[in-house]
Amino acid sequence: MKEKHFNYKHGKYCKGYQNHCIDCGCNIAIKSIRCNVCNGKFRTGKKHHNYKTGKYTEEMTSNHFCVDCAKKISPNAERCVNCANKMINQNPKTKAKLRMALIGKNSPLYNPEKHKQHYCKECGNKISYKAYKNTCLCMPCSHKGNKNSNWKRGITPLPSKIRKLPEYINWRNQVFKRDNYTCQECNKRGGNLESHHIKEFFILFQEFLNKYKQYNLTKDKKILFSLTKSYKPFWKLNNGKTLCKQCHNKQHSNKE
Repeated sequence: MKEKHFNYKHGKYCKGYQNHCIDCGCNIAIKSIRCNVCNGKFRTGKKHHNYKTGKYTEEMTSNHFCVDCAKKISPNAERCVNCANKMINQNPKTKAKLRMALIGKNSPLYNPEKHKQHYCKECGNKISYKAYKNTCLCMPCSHKGNKNSNWKRGITPLPSKIRKLPEYINWRNQVFKRDNYTCQECNKRGGNLESHHIKEFFILFQEFLNKYKQYNLTKDKKILFSLTKSYKPFWKLNNGKTLCKQCHNKQHSNKE
C-alpha cells in the first residue's frame, strides 16, 4: 500500500532515514538536528544568533527592585514607571519643578527670535516670525509685482497703479472726512461715495510726464512710479470733492 501511495518517496520515513535529537534523543526529521522543544531552549541567552555581547551583563540581570512596590526595575532607576507617575501627581513641589524646568528660556524649544518684533523690508509694517523667516515681507508686499502668480510682465498702466497707492487711498479718505461724508451736489450723506478731481486726473498726469521728460513711460516705468509718491499736485486736498456715484457720472457726462 505504501509503494502505491502518491506521496511515497522511496522509503523516506523508514528506520534508516529517521534522525534523533542531539539533546533528548527523540525521533525527528532527517534534515534537523534538534526537536522543537530543545531548539527553543538552545536559542535563548548567549546561544541566540542575535545575542549582542555585553547586553545581558551581571548588572542588568541582577535584581533591582522599586522602592515603593518592589517590582523588578532597571539598575539605573529608583522607582517603576507607575510609582514615579503617582509621585509626580501627588507631590505639588515636583510638579512645580518640572513646570519651571520647561518654561521660557529653560525650554528646549525656546527661540529668542520668535519673541522679537519683526518688520517688513519694503513697507515697514509689523509681520509675524513665520513671515520673517520665509520672505521678510508682509502679505501685500509678498504678492506684489513679479512676486504675484498673475503678474504679466508689468502691463498695468501707470495711472491705474497710482490709484492703488496708499497715498491715493489716504487722500481720498481725507477728502471724505473734510466733507463729512456728504455729496457736495445733492447733499446726500453716506451711500456709495466717490472722490472727484476738480482739476482732472489725466491733466495732472500729463503735467507730471512733462516735468519728467527725461524718463520714458515704457522703459522707465518703475522710476516714474516711485516719483509719483513725491509729486505734490496728486495729493492736494483742495483738488478733491466728495460726490455720490450718480452726481459723479453727471459731472463727467456734462464735460463730454
